[in-house]
Amino acid sequence: MTVAQAKELAANFLRGDNNNAQISNDTVLLAIHEIAIRCEPLHLVKEYTGSETDVFRKILSTTDDDKELYIREPVIDDNSEVDIDKDLQMAAVFFICAYLSNKNKEYYEAKAEKLIAIYKTNHLNMA
Repeated sequence: MTVAQAKELAANFLRGDNNNAQISNDTVLLAIHEIAIRCEPLHLVKEYTGSETDVFRKILSTTDDDKELYIREPVIDDNSEVDIDKDLQMAAVFFICAYLSNKNKEYYEAKAEKLIAIYKTNHLNMA
């Protein structure tokens, strides 16, 4: 799903709740950051060499090779894919809805959290 499609989907979810929601690229970035705080999206994990300028946060390697890893800053562009694992793209949409909802913040946040929990379970089971 592209960033533009994610914004449109979030706007559709918010109809009847916040019809005037302004969904900016910063809001999409904030949603991806929210996910990257709660889990380690494989799409954003890179090896840390010390010269990176796109570090969102460092993480511990789960392998025995002693490599330093980090989660890179996502790239947000309306015409590109939402820069996170496909299994987490709807979580980003639901976090956007949680930020902008007038009536259903907890509902949307719970839906995002559930998708993250499923992702983490599947990711742990793949190891």
